Amino acid sequence: MLIDDVLDRTRGEGAHVVMEATGNQKAMEEAPFLVAAAGRIVIVGLVKVGVGVTFPGLDYTRKEMTVLGSRASVDCFPEALDLLANGSIKSPQIASRFAMWDAPGVFAQLAEDPGGVHKAILVLEP
Repeated sequence: MLIDDVLDRTRGEGAHVVMEATGNQKAMEEAPFLVAAAGRIVIVGLVKVGVGVTFPGLDYTRKEMTVLGSRASVDCFPEALDLLANGSIKSPQIASRFAMWDAPGVFAQLAEDPGGVHKAILVLEP
């Protein structure tokens, strides 16, 4: 389970930054359990209109966490989907998989050589 793995690897502290990018209601609701005290949660995933997300209210003060919503751009998805659909651009068939716990090194590599990795996917590995 992700929560157990994060707490185990952080010696019970939790992650300093939790980024939720799935748009999954359950994933958003689990973010406060993953974040460390005084940590930050950044929500970039999109839920459907009208879908509510519940956070444990006591954790806002107990953990002194910060919750931010962010988005990269507005109304770009329809254009991007059209470009893919009409063949103007091709979606790559490969991505580079990295263990989530290797993320600091992956980000350092990307900062040093942005073109060195096409698309990095961080995965949980046993």
